[in-house]
Amino acid sequence: MSLITAIVDALDGNFVPDEVAAQRKQICKKCAFNRGIGTCIKCTCFIALKTLMPQEECPIGKWGQHDNEPLENVIPLI
Repeated sequence: MSLITAIVDALDGNFVPDEVAAQRKQICKKCAFNRGIGTCIKCTCFIALKTLMPQEECPIGKWGQHDNEPLENVIPLI
């Protein structure tokens, strides 16, 4: 995802549901590439921000983009 798309999503208030963000953060929290200071070694992102964006995805495939469908239809990519 481009920085421009992320900025537009943020300005539009286009974020994933809280449950999806929490699930993504839990996956990142357990990941070996989590620096422990809130950033990812693989993509150098700020995990707290990246996990809120619907068009973002994990660089090693642990979670994917979210299209704002109901959470019960989302299959976690673990």
